[in-house]
Amino acid sequence: MAQTVPARQTVQNMTEGSPVSLILRFALPIFISQVFQQLYSTADAFIVGKYLGTNAFAAVSSSGTLIMLLTSLFIGTAMGAGVAISKYFGAGDYENVSRAVHTNLAFGIVSGTLLTLIGVFLTPTFLVWMNTDAQVMPQAVEYFRYYFLGVLATVLYNMCTSILNALGDSRRPLHYLIISSLVNIALDLRETEAADTEQQAACLREFRESGAAGVIACTADDEAVKTALCALHDADIPLILVHSAPENVPCLCRIEQDVQQAGRTAARMLRLLLGGSGRVGVLRTPGGVTPQEQSLADALDENLPLAVAAETKPSPKLAYMNTRALLSRCPGLDALVILCGCVPEVCRAIHDANPAARPALLCFENSPEIAALLRSGAVACAVSCDAAEQGRLAMRLLFEHLVYERTPEQSTVCTPSLITLAENA
Repeated sequence: MAQTVPARQTVQNMTEGSPVSLILRFALPIFISQVFQQLYSTADAFIVGKYLGTNAFAAVSSSGTLIMLLTSLFIGTAMGAGVAISKYFGAGDYENVSRAVHTNLAFGIVSGTLLTLIGVFLTPTFLVWMNTDAQVMPQAVEYFRYYFLGVLATVLYNMCTSILNALGDSRRPLHYLIISSLVNIALDLRETEAADTEQQAACLREFRESGAAGVIACTADDEAVKTALCALHDADIPLILVHSAPENVPCLCRIEQDVQQAGRTAARMLRLLLGGSGRVGVLRTPGGVTPQEQSLADALDENLPLAVAAETKPSPKLAYMNTRALLSRCPGLDALVILCGCVPEVCRAIHDANPAARPALLCFENSPEIAALLRSGAVACAVSCDAAEQGRLAMRLLFEHLVYERTPEQSTVCTPSLITLAENA
């Protein structure tokens, strides 16, 4: 007759066996669990600070106190229920063990739902009570609300952990926590990735393997992309970089916008839009003042000063939040120069903020989406590279090199800017 193989036991009766051995085997997984519990917030803060900027880092870092305040009650309740469960389990009273477990889970579902509602709707109030800086308030509100949308799962995890611990099982909660911590880190990295650079690198590698006669590329600033571009040069494939980010890549030549001229042009357009006076703000990416911004600042005067600058990563969500924060900090701006990309999100932030005087927006890029914003009046002016002219110039230079073996006289060829105003978009 076939026998059933019993499942591996993880429940441990702590009243039977050597006390020292039982305590050590029970306590070690709990200690490791605490390390991975801290990894959650540490990974969030590190990844956000590295990829999304200082304001986002401050928003995440300010979360610990409020989250612990609102969840400590339910963690304590779970621990108390664990005491009752362990008492019944040690006494062999399995009927009361079942009753205590079901009561604990029911309380967890109800309290987790209640905490979700409190957190989602009252987060702004809590943050005001905590004197949260206005500059990070939009990011903090969004982060807390996302956190509390999933707080029911957190409460139930703590309830289930207390139940398993009460039954002498501290290993399975550790396994679940390790998996969820690694998934959290993977999703953090995935959501903060700004560009699909791996696809760009793969495409460049295909050009090299297929023996392309020449390549014209406009790429992101990424190490894998840079390696693929250098591999093209090593294979003696002529390469022209158009408005491309990676530096120190050997190529036939670069074709770029004349950023000095673009900055001076933007300053002249701001004078026309504002009548010669006003306060100007800049929304830029981290990393210091670019030549474009420096040229703009040098071309402005005391009647039209560059009053404030804010930094944001080129992420739509962060551009929106940092624009709202900038408007809260400097409500009297007459114009805002966008150097960080994400122009539609900046426009949406200004629309939602609904300031008393809407600042005129000037950006340094153009696309069908931005052309629509120009036609609607949401963007006043775009001083962008002439992409069509850059493309024609790149094709001509590559053709002359391949057919006539002519090498461009300059390593960098700058093209003039294209000016588009709202009324003639």
